[in-house]
Amino acid sequence: MYTQLLYFITALLIFSIPQPGPRDPRPPHETLFLVAGAFLLFVLICWASFHSLRRASAEDIPRPAISLRFHRIQGTLSVLALCFLAIDVYVFHIKSCLQMLPWADRSITLTDLLGLGIFILHLCAVWLFSHPIYQRIHRSHITKLAYFKGHLSFSIAVLIPWLIISLVSDVVHAMKSETFLHTEAGQILLAYSLLICFVLLAPPLVVTVWGCESIEPGPLRSDLEAFCTRYGFRVADFKLWPLFGGEMLTAGIFGILPRLRYILITRGLLTILNTNELHAVMAHEMGHARRYHMIFYLLLFSAFMALTFSFNDGLFLIILTQTGAINWLLTPDHSHVTLLSLIYNLPFVLLLLIYFRFIFGFFMRNSERQADAFALELMGHPGGLVSSLRKIAYYSGRTDDVPSWHHFSIRQRISFLNDCYRNPALIKRHNRKLYGAAAVFFLAVSALFFVGSHLDETEFYRHLELEARIVLAEVELRRNPDNPLLLAEYGGLLFELGRVEQAGSVLEKALELSPDNPSILNNLAWLHATSPPPHFDPHKALELAVRAAELSPLPYVLDTLAEAYFVNSRYEDALKAIEDALRMESENRSEFLQRKQKIEDALRNRGAD
Repeated sequence: MYTQLLYFITALLIFSIPQPGPRDPRPPHETLFLVAGAFLLFVLICWASFHSLRRASAEDIPRPAISLRFHRIQGTLSVLALCFLAIDVYVFHIKSCLQMLPWADRSITLTDLLGLGIFILHLCAVWLFSHPIYQRIHRSHITKLAYFKGHLSFSIAVLIPWLIISLVSDVVHAMKSETFLHTEAGQILLAYSLLICFVLLAPPLVVTVWGCESIEPGPLRSDLEAFCTRYGFRVADFKLWPLFGGEMLTAGIFGILPRLRYILITRGLLTILNTNELHAVMAHEMGHARRYHMIFYLLLFSAFMALTFSFNDGLFLIILTQTGAINWLLTPDHSHVTLLSLIYNLPFVLLLLIYFRFIFGFFMRNSERQADAFALELMGHPGGLVSSLRKIAYYSGRTDDVPSWHHFSIRQRISFLNDCYRNPALIKRHNRKLYGAAAVFFLAVSALFFVGSHLDETEFYRHLELEARIVLAEVELRRNPDNPLLLAEYGGLLFELGRVEQAGSVLEKALELSPDNPSILNNLAWLHATSPPPHFDPHKALELAVRAAELSPLPYVLDTLAEAYFVNSRYEDALKAIEDALRMESENRSEFLQRKQKIEDALRNRGAD
């Protein structure tokens, strides 16, 4: 289920990555024809994959081997469905076609829902051909409708927070007045606030969407209530979880606040477990709450958001420093804009998959193990939980060793429980391992977040920013090589980067094209006043600075004039120029004050001599 949730998140990312650009020149009917053809090819691949498995299941092959192949084929086809969605988006430009629908181009939520619909259509093909194999492996009589609903219900309910956040974002973007919520930081704060509210308050909504029903009053409910009361554990209700028509063998706990916390159990699990085994499963779910795993998972998700937000601008600058990327960005060609957007977002998608598959998965597996250990301590014996796990493995198609990124295998879980029963010190050792790993991880994330959030203050970031601006100027100059203003800007950037000789040549060319441009005069004056030999030329610097100040006595021009007077040892004139600059409003006031201090120090030193 968690794997399917990751697929849905990735599908959303794939569909939302392309930035607005020119409409795809291909006619809509041609786009739809290509998308339909690709979908039929995917359907054929699904049929071929499960057809070979159906033939294998008819032979004398052990059920565990068939079950393992079944899960692998489902996973492979789900990833392939994401690939076909990417082809629809980036090759066939289906998004441009869909945005022609009423309101689709005005609502991010609506277009993303349409993208999810395309992905779900591909998944339906997987579920259609996997249904008969599922029935054979699990000896199930589940209908196709219930099977489809079981696959969709978990992911759709968990995607509710995305839907809420996206709808609120649509409302914010529709507001005419600019507010803090329109900024990137405001959007992230809003999204995270809504996510917290959802986790705390939405469990009643989610269990309703899942179609859960309260366990009716009777011996079973009374027994569950008595068990929870005995250990001081409060829940809002005990619910029947209708996953795959209730046949799926699983239980869960959902919610953080006791008044909004639910224990969910499928009918299939209730059918195969005795009272002691059911109590052990309840103890496991209680362990998740008592060890605050839901809050822990929320913090892990927050860590991912913090990392991606703090390094987002730095990554974009790295991409922009590549000349090809700048060319793509400035071209009107829709495919180039899309390709640049894909390259920009691809690291984020890969980070998402790696983070949740390996880092989040590591903590989830060990949290599940911690919940198992809690159940062992609560029950005093592993027998009930071990026998329930063995029954689940048997009735699920002998899946003792089926791998899972968010659970240890059933055989590993049983082995751990038995080892902890023989040596209780292993429980404390595991807790130390989990808490220690979490502490190291969050310290590392905090350090990375600090680095990322202060990246724009570093010389490395400034260098990247200058490189990006230089590349952008070079692209523009290839289109307008004799534009003096572009040359002036380019020369100034080269000088900031320390490429003095090249900067001087560019600025001289700009001055030839526009001899009375104060910006060009000012930049060239600054170069000659502050550069090391052989480019240091105080007399030329002063000549250019005086001309620039006569044409445009702005603060930054007067600042250059002050520096030109200073390098010519005319300190009184330099002091007057910098004081004139300070009398005007300027965002560089602190820098001007430092220059004034330098000039005053020079005057005092000369007086002392």
